[in-house]
Amino acid sequence: MTKLRSIIYLLVYLGVLVTLRIAASRVFPALPDSANELWFASGLLLVVLGVLVTEKHFTRPLDVVVNAITVIVVLQTIDVSQRFLLFSVSYGYALLMGFLALVGFALSSEDADPTSGRQQLAHALYRITGYLGGARVMFSAMFAFAMFEYVLVNVETAQAVSNQEWLVLLMIAFWVSALLIEPFDRAVVAPLLARMTMPKASRLGRVARRYEPRVIMVAKTRDATTPSFGSLAVVHPDGGDPQSGRVAMYLDDVDTDEGRFLQFYILGGTESGTMPGTQVTAVTEERASQLLSAEPGALTTYGKRQQIAGTVAANSNIDVVNIRMLDGVDQRMTLAEGDLLSIDVYGQSVKYQVIGVRTDTETVSGQNKAGMKYISAQQIGAWDSGRQKFIGATWVPDVNAVVFQESNDGGQPIPHLGPHCFKVGVVPKSPYPVYIDFNETITHHLAIIGKTGTGKSQMAARIVEGLVADGYKVVILEVDRKHPQSLSKRISPDLVAASTTSWSSKLEDRTRNGKTVKELAWSCKCDFTVANGRRVFVIDLDEQAKDMDGGPLSHAESACAVIKEVLVHKAKAENEGDKLCIVLEEAYDFIPENTFGSQDFGQPNVSRIAQLVLKCRKHQIGFLVITQRTALVSKTILYQCNTIIALQTFDETSRNFMSAYINNKYLESMSILPRFRAIVVGKGSSCDKPIIVNFEQQ
Repeated sequence: MTKLRSIIYLLVYLGVLVTLRIAASRVFPALPDSANELWFASGLLLVVLGVLVTEKHFTRPLDVVVNAITVIVVLQTIDVSQRFLLFSVSYGYALLMGFLALVGFALSSEDADPTSGRQQLAHALYRITGYLGGARVMFSAMFAFAMFEYVLVNVETAQAVSNQEWLVLLMIAFWVSALLIEPFDRAVVAPLLARMTMPKASRLGRVARRYEPRVIMVAKTRDATTPSFGSLAVVHPDGGDPQSGRVAMYLDDVDTDEGRFLQFYILGGTESGTMPGTQVTAVTEERASQLLSAEPGALTTYGKRQQIAGTVAANSNIDVVNIRMLDGVDQRMTLAEGDLLSIDVYGQSVKYQVIGVRTDTETVSGQNKAGMKYISAQQIGAWDSGRQKFIGATWVPDVNAVVFQESNDGGQPIPHLGPHCFKVGVVPKSPYPVYIDFNETITHHLAIIGKTGTGKSQMAARIVEGLVADGYKVVILEVDRKHPQSLSKRISPDLVAASTTSWSSKLEDRTRNGKTVKELAWSCKCDFTVANGRRVFVIDLDEQAKDMDGGPLSHAESACAVIKEVLVHKAKAENEGDKLCIVLEEAYDFIPENTFGSQDFGQPNVSRIAQLVLKCRKHQIGFLVITQRTALVSKTILYQCNTIIALQTFDETSRNFMSAYINNKYLESMSILPRFRAIVVGKGSSCDKPIIVNFEQQ
């Protein structure tokens, strides 16, 4: 009941009550004035005031005391107590209620334990006196007593029985209506007024279908105006109060052969059904906020409504979720592969990365279908700001949970973790960095794969410089050192040591096709002494062009010789603490697959390198393998790399290799990754899941 209607009811009832008072004086001339005052003052007048004014919400113990005092004062003023047989009963009833209310008030304490005996007794007294001492009961009792003692006796003895009877009936009807006016207003008057004053445009339609637990499709009323995105409505039963029900937020609309359907998301509010046929009515934001005031989560969702991309669809799992995208959201948000979305899982904001989108149809009503877009998003985890990494979630979000676009809000910059962590890049359109931890990455080996022109060598050069900053000695093996696009040319010259490699060979017995033959065995000597901070050692392979029966020294054999020399260097006591990384630029030159060209004299060395790579890991010597195509590189060695940075690549072999690390959705992305974008996955990554990043371009 609104304040305005309460005032109107009060004025009407007071007017009618005064009229009844005057009528009673004329119809019952023999009735003493004090008797009239008893039923008028302590009876109907206080009933009306109690119902419409003092008891709008609840009765406190002190209110009961006031009611009791009022009754006692009225009883003391009447001069016909000797004829009022129920005087003592009324007096005792008022005293008892007042006393119990005072005791309950004295016993109660807001700071006390509610389970204590004292508090439970106070609560019991509060409930008893709140009901029996309230205006409805106490003053109604006074009215009934007065009617019984005075008015009905006069009805029996008076001549004008019919007029008196009619007046008594009117007084009783007035009393009953005063008690029932509030529930009547709530059940009848309020809905009728709301329906009469509600514009047609606010009646949006009826629920046609619901997707448990929170999404509903509403068959739009013909003359209703399509709401704007994020507008609020109330779902309520037929004939129910359109200002009270379940609050829903408009998300999308669908045109079908059977008409237009509006998609709403249930935020919360008072309990009300959302079964098909239930009405949906527009409501003001102020009223909706009142209905949602006890649900902070719903208000948070409404506050972020402009970031809603869709809702979680069926057939999602822990790793990949399907998202029913809202129509037009992709254009409004300029969604693209690699963008971040967030979904609430067990109260945590878990991030998901867009890795694909497809179109499909969905039944809206009966056989009616509508076209939809469904996003596939890979879980990457909840952001841990302390460790600056993503921690994978272990459960799937609820069906129809709201999906938000993760925005780059330009908040506080995220500090760098330190020299042992290299920032590969950031997640697209977000502030979240992705690192590789050198302590985990290098000792367990790192591979960078991608076709020419994708930024592969540039990334490798930045990683080498990062390794130097972290105290590593970096040994680079590359064939085309003099080429302007070679890896060593991209590294700061201040970090590169002068070439001090020397090569030697001797004849050794080798087994070829079951026969023992004499072949040259190559070895090298390298000076890995650091001077002036120059920690990058580029192996000069130009001196290897020495004639032998099978041709010049194979690159596989030279790589094998260098790796052995690094192991010798590491074995010296003064070098035990050195952190070392061997870089194989264009790795197919040094560790080719046995199907790549004629490798009769080099392939045994590839097998030897595979053994040495395992040995190097135990000695804390890491490898950085760089290649355009995995098809040309020994898989025995490549599969020892526990961290992968994959740029754009087309060949099927690379896809098959990456399938051991990422799911099929990411595999589909590899062929369309733009330049300076990569998929990072593995032990050294700061994300537990595969993740697409925009890497540093400097």
